[in-house]
Amino acid sequence: MASVTANIVASKRERAFAKEKKRILAKLAMLREFGDTSDEAKRERIARCSGKENLIAFGRTYLPHYFNTKTQAEWHAQYISTFTTVEEVHTFIAPRGDAKSTIGSFADPLQDCCYGLEEFIVLAMENKMKATMQTWRILLELKYNPLLINDFGHLIDDEQAKDNFATIASEKHPKSTRIAALGGGQSARGLVSGPSRPSKFICDDIESRKVARSPNMVEETVDIINSDWMYCMKATGWKFRIVGTMICRGSVLDTLRKNTEDKHHHFRAIENLGTPNERSTWEEHEPLALLKKAMKRGISKFMAEKQGEPMENDGFIRQEWLRHWRELPHDLDRSKIDIIVDPSYSATGDYKAFGIIAPYKFDSKNSAFGDWKDTNGVPFEEDLYDIIIDVYDRRASNIEFMKSLYEYYRRYRR
Repeated sequence: MASVTANIVASKRERAFAKEKKRILAKLAMLREFGDTSDEAKRERIARCSGKENLIAFGRTYLPHYFNTKTQAEWHAQYISTFTTVEEVHTFIAPRGDAKSTIGSFADPLQDCCYGLEEFIVLAMENKMKATMQTWRILLELKYNPLLINDFGHLIDDEQAKDNFATIASEKHPKSTRIAALGGGQSARGLVSGPSRPSKFICDDIESRKVARSPNMVEETVDIINSDWMYCMKATGWKFRIVGTMICRGSVLDTLRKNTEDKHHHFRAIENLGTPNERSTWEEHEPLALLKKAMKRGISKFMAEKQGEPMENDGFIRQEWLRHWRELPHDLDRSKIDIIVDPSYSATGDYKAFGIIAPYKFDSKNSAFGDWKDTNGVPFEEDLYDIIIDVYDRRASNIEFMKSLYEYYRRYRR
């Protein structure tokens, strides 16, 4: 039975790879070859697209089927600028769907292969299947992309293993680059390419929702990154980055970013959200109006995937939003308290609740209240606010409930 199940899974994987290959080859078939194929034009293109500062130029020149917008996100330049830093671990929170993977775990390793910039790259993702799919996309570009072949030659002699392959070393291209796929939870110990240990390690969306919401699985994943992956690198000159979308508070990415405070980067789809100066960080790709519509459809999902500011795991309220009314610089007006009641229909057994609400006038004299901000980080304006000063929520009979209601009323009313 186990062997049958394994065969079914393997068959599904092969169908997925075959479908992806068909999709990529269809894209490559539509590419227009360079108008000028002279040696001089080739040298100009190669020089213009060399170096990480020209990674976008590399993408637009050789990967136009991916880099097909006139502009890039505001944060792409800052993101790419970290790709050359050595012996530092960088973490990134970036919006879903804004090319963080296209740039960071696709175009960047491809450029490394073409220019021989790295000896050994490890690409780690949520599972081995996803990581292999990404390394295979790189392999297919090297094998079949006519623009790359025209300028850099045939760097792959055949369709090597999808999850572990190396470019050809030749007189014109003396440096070979190996790329290997790794799934979340797998050990990287013993990974070598000839005499070289990994020189670059890219962690891209390394956790699923299941992992992110499990404290035990988060702890295990963080431990393998800190005690295994980071120790598999070559002795000097290594590069290590972790990029993803913030799924929830307490996730792997959330935990790791706190350990790399000075090397952490947080990019958002909307800057200055909730203010008159709010703007899309990639207007051509995702106009502000479109992003605001998406936000209305699902605030929780939007804040996590597009802003990197997820709601709490168990609801819409964050702990840091809660402030105690005793911190207010002036007393509440207890003479005007309101009680919001939520009684149950049943006489016994059901939960019953009520909340005690008191008005609080915020003006320029109550300056301490000015340090408080709403859920979008915007300071409160001068206004009359309702402050929740106590809540009753428990299982009780009708008589018990009414007694408690009266007791709370007497306690807080002045």
